[in-house]
Amino acid sequence: MTLQTLFNEAVKLIDDYPNIGDYATDYFGDATAVITDLVNGRIGVKAKEFYHELDETVYYTPDDENFKPVPLPDDLTADRQILSVQPSTYAFTQTNDGTFYILVPKDYRCVTVQYVPKVTAFTSMSDELPIEDDAVYMVARYGLAELLAAYNNKAQTERLAVKYQQGKAAWRGRDYNFGEIQEYYGY
Repeated sequence: MTLQTLFNEAVKLIDDYPNIGDYATDYFGDATAVITDLVNGRIGVKAKEFYHELDETVYYTPDDENFKPVPLPDDLTADRQILSVQPSTYAFTQTNDGTFYILVPKDYRCVTVQYVPKVTAFTSMSDELPIEDDAVYMVARYGLAELLAAYNNKAQTERLAVKYQQGKAAWRGRDYNFGEIQEYYGY
């Protein structure tokens, strides 16, 4: 889903759709703030996966020679972005030149990292959103509408702020771990 869709949905909520053309690059910062808030809260995140086969390449020598450094992608810059690492024994570090690595035991042959990509500032209405479509409709549109209403329709700001907080709470309460289906009727 694109940033344009998010703006369309948010502007509808503040009853200003006839003036959708007025919402241009001046408001990209607001959209970035909302999406960053959601990504940092792990709401609707589209996780990325990074796979790296370990070889004999030496990126730098860690303090502990029992570990081997694995350079991380450019959009992974903080340990809070990491959702999971397989195998699970690792350490996160940054070198003096600003490059991020995970340190894994020397005997590992490969590593897979699932992570939340860093949110970058939006530059175009055609930019893809780094969150799921459901999160845009359930949560993000209220957050952006709240910020847009603060500029153009202050009477709706409080209502939209409540809807945004409710949407975040509802998303956090979602349970995707359904477990095993019980067969009550013997089928």
